[in-house]
Amino acid sequence: MLQWGDIFIAGTGVRLGELKMTAAEAIGIGCTSKDDVEHNGQVSTVISLDDYTPDMAVVASRNALRAAKVTPEALGAVIYGVLKNVDINNSTSYIQRELNAMNAFGVEVRASCNGLAIVEIACQRLRIQPRSRPILVTCAHKWDEEPSERWRASKKEMPGDGASAVILSTKSGFARLISLVTTQDPKLAFLLAAPREFDQHPAHSKKSADHNRIQQEKSPANVVQRKQAGLIRAVRQALEESCISIENIDHVVVPHLYSPLLIRETLTVGLCDLSRTTFNFARRVGHIGPGDAFAGLDYLARRGVLKPGQKIMIYSVGIGFTWSCAVLEVLSRPTY
Repeated sequence: MLQWGDIFIAGTGVRLGELKMTAAEAIGIGCTSKDDVEHNGQVSTVISLDDYTPDMAVVASRNALRAAKVTPEALGAVIYGVLKNVDINNSTSYIQRELNAMNAFGVEVRASCNGLAIVEIACQRLRIQPRSRPILVTCAHKWDEEPSERWRASKKEMPGDGASAVILSTKSGFARLISLVTTQDPKLAFLLAAPREFDQHPAHSKKSADHNRIQQEKSPANVVQRKQAGLIRAVRQALEESCISIENIDHVVVPHLYSPLLIRETLTVGLCDLSRTTFNFARRVGHIGPGDAFAGLDYLARRGVLKPGQKIMIYSVGIGFTWSCAVLEVLSRPTY
């Protein structure tokens, strides 16, 4: 069991798409229906005109550094989280150059949509290095779909463009990390590939002796059960390690999913409704890839709702599948 009590959240920042497409606008041009909007709960999505995704990460990082009162030169590491690699250049080096974080260790991590898994990597680095300098974790994603097509793109979430960032420190911050747990189920990796691509892979062809077992693993009921089990394991262990019950959690930062799926997930982990969650923010922004978790925390920090002694639970999910859950204790009201 790892204890994270000496790691703090020093600051957060976001850069969301500058344009917004509302549900009413989407209904008006025939991209979706009133019934679908009432079902999924989405109010709007944000759209970025920036051609280069790392530029959004740069802005979010500057906002987080400003909030944490940390200079770029003081950073010990810059970790850039991506949903998929769309740049042939080293995006992390670009971000470092734009921030003037020349003295930091830089690396890009692909963790699907699980931004908290990247935080766990950062925390490990903070723990093993004496006199660690602050670490910047930033994530950004810009979707390929045209704004009008996003309302048809998925039955699970609304794509949104944006970036978020968090500063981790061993010195001080507005919140203390009490626990952080990641679980995974690599047997669900087939969900990453298109059905045709997966089925034609030599290891999973119809000639394979394991074909029947694979088809059984791909059954919808089995997939749902395993996904719920992975989330439950992460949340339960994080709460146990923090010695806090779900009833004593004041705020829950959630992935930016449509309400039916989110309600199913929150019920799975013991929340009876969405009132304590950041869904009201998520439904106006859309899913920004691995940046959902940091953006939700930034939303709470900047709304002025955080009070000393309150507990925050954050969970995030990455296809493949991984689930991470963190529990934080608020030490002071963020002043940014």
